[in-house]
Amino acid sequence: MDRVQLMFRKNKIRLPLNPSMEAKGLNVKACSFYNSNAVPLRVAMVNTDPMGEEIQSMFKVGEDLRQDMLALQMIKIMDKLWLQEGLDMRMVIFKCLSTGTDRG
Repeated sequence: MDRVQLMFRKNKIRLPLNPSMEAKGLNVKACSFYNSNAVPLRVAMVNTDPMGEEIQSMFKVGEDLRQDMLALQMIKIMDKLWLQEGLDMRMVIFKCLSTGTDRG
């Protein structure tokens, strides 16, 4: 954890899913994990924008996220089609990025 905090002291980071978002540190107290087979890590980061909200992200290892990426893209397309037809299904759409073999 010290190496991560040291990295944040030297540099700010941009999120791969949304490069317009920039983080300057971790909110360790808000970080946790989800109760799931892959035990994904919930990462809470401090936004460099003082008016911006805390940046929430999830990281997991052990599952092929390429399948998740495809499924989420299909859900997003379906949501757009439904909205065009006047059907608001109140879908919560989020992004997914595979950053390596079985991780992202």
